[in-house]
Amino acid sequence: MQLIIDDIADISDLTDYAKEAFTSGSTDRVGRAIHESLLNQLREGYQPEGEMFGVTNQRVMICSVNAETHEERAVLARNAGRAFAASSFEEDEALLFIGCSSVGVVHSDSAEYAFTYVQDLSALRAADSRESLADAFKNAEVRMFLDELRNNAVVATHNDGDLCVTKDEYDRLSKEAKVGKTTGQNNLLGETLIGSITSIPFVQNGGLNSDNN
Repeated sequence: MQLIIDDIADISDLTDYAKEAFTSGSTDRVGRAIHESLLNQLREGYQPEGEMFGVTNQRVMICSVNAETHEERAVLARNAGRAFAASSFEEDEALLFIGCSSVGVVHSDSAEYAFTYVQDLSALRAADSRESLADAFKNAEVRMFLDELRNNAVVATHNDGDLCVTKDEYDRLSKEAKVGKTTGQNNLLGETLIGSITSIPFVQNGGLNSDNN
């Protein structure tokens, strides 16, 4: 299957705000820039498709995951990760962040939401053993942005760059410590991470095939 990236933007060509966000090394700032772009499209009356994105030290890449079924979207998301990894390798760039953004309806209350998830790959890129790679998979920073919409306008912000944690971890936290954290998860982000695993230096160097790690 051909791996297609729908859009690529050089960070150097973006606005000063976007340049600063995408070169900041901050998961929050990268996600905030992507999410604000999503909201701006909605304000302009455009209904964007679901997208996966990858951010390198030089570029922002976008792949559509617009499909009818979750199974089809999962395949597209994994292929997006493969495309991000292949493109960053070809251009001798470091894939630093991956994520997804979309607009959808929650059928339980018929409300419409815009959301963005972003994952920092720095811990995975720093892994030098199977054990540290496994730890990085479990503990990599993922942040979530979620706004409730009415007529394409934000009426409530439910998550503003909240740190994603497991439900068990969340339940152990005090009420005060739960502020700024969420148990939100996105399966397509996980698929993109799996697809992009070949961008990780330890994997590129054959670490997973070595009996010494």
